[in-house]
Amino acid sequence: MAGPPHVRNAATNVRCSCRVGWRGASSWNVITTVAAEGSIRQIQFDPLDRDLVIASEAGRTLLGHVQIVALGPQRVVRWHTVAAAVRNVAYAPDGETIGFVCADGGSWLYSMHSDIWAYTRDHNTDTFTARFSPDGRLFATSDRRGLVVVRDVQSTLAGMKN
Repeated sequence: MAGPPHVRNAATNVRCSCRVGWRGASSWNVITTVAAEGSIRQIQFDPLDRDLVIASEAGRTLLGHVQIVALGPQRVVRWHTVAAAVRNVAYAPDGETIGFVCADGGSWLYSMHSDIWAYTRDHNTDTFTARFSPDGRLFATSDRRGLVVVRDVQSTLAGMKN
């Protein structure tokens, strides 16, 4: 397969890994390599490049997984893998809250700073989308029937402190 003239013939597929070289570049700096179980559904970087979240579909288990991977020593990650049938993941703009929606109609919010999880089941069917507002105060989810639910992030997480 021919590529653009400025790309060297350096693409090598090895089980979900790919190396690409550009003319004049000696190599890419690999920060980390992660093996996920099942096919990858989505990857989201923390807005400040401290970590990333990987959502994978079911492999040998009935559920998929959500993995968080630290990209450096900037932040302590208190969990690494959660089993869930995740459809979509999102970071709040400050990177301190992660949200994801699941096939069961549920939504999870996680506060990195407080190490608090909140689960809500606002949908009666498979959910598709998870988005934070630009200021990170609201979290919106949508499902296959067209229902959109908008939650206040702070009050949802605060309800889990009790």
